[in-house]
Amino acid sequence: MTDAREPGQPKPWWERLLNATAITAAVTVLGAGVLGNWIAATVQNRSKERELALLAYREYLNAELTVVKNAYQLLGGYLSASENLIFMTGPAFHSRNYTGDQLKQLEAQKQEMRKEHNTLDAQWRRERASLGLLMSYYHEGRKEIGQAWRNVEVTAGQYNLCATQWSSTHPEATEEELRPAPCQKQRDAAQEAIELLNQLLESARTYMWEGWGVVRKRVPSLLPAANPPQRK
Repeated sequence: MTDAREPGQPKPWWERLLNATAITAAVTVLGAGVLGNWIAATVQNRSKERELALLAYREYLNAELTVVKNAYQLLGGYLSASENLIFMTGPAFHSRNYTGDQLKQLEAQKQEMRKEHNTLDAQWRRERASLGLLMSYYHEGRKEIGQAWRNVEVTAGQYNLCATQWSSTHPEATEEELRPAPCQKQRDAAQEAIELLNQLLESARTYMWEGWGVVRKRVPSLLPAANPPQRK
């Protein structure tokens, strides 16, 4: 069909509408393509950032767990060796109850236990400060963890001192003397300090997860919950 309009005559309204609609559709398609590419790139970048954050978090967590593991292994050995000093004063280790080869075996066992205690005591004194510094380093901003570790140091040292003094003043304690557990007060204080440190470490680890954006988990507060408002 030929265009019967004379030169200079305006196009009919329906033709102008079709041209405008086509242009709008083209712009819309182009814009949608650009927007889609931008969204895809943004999602991909965020995914990569999250992967990098997760990798960094895992490395950080592994280092922190190594520090905590070393600290607890040394602490456990130190407390156990201190406890052995008290255990050795009981009737089962009284030299007068043995003769001959049994006595030799007993003395060798006691000597080995004392040697183990001295080794762990020296290691504890040598490494406790550096472990405390590492605890603080891997929990920056959580001063209460450093303080909790110092409390562990003090209470563990007090228990060891009490056990050492007991073994010196009671080399062959009687059942009656051992019945109220020697140094129990110091032992309980050390255990309480360790339990508090455990709670603080768990709390710090959870909030660190949130800081890295790895998880969205909340630790129950150690404080009593507030009473909910009463409905009127």
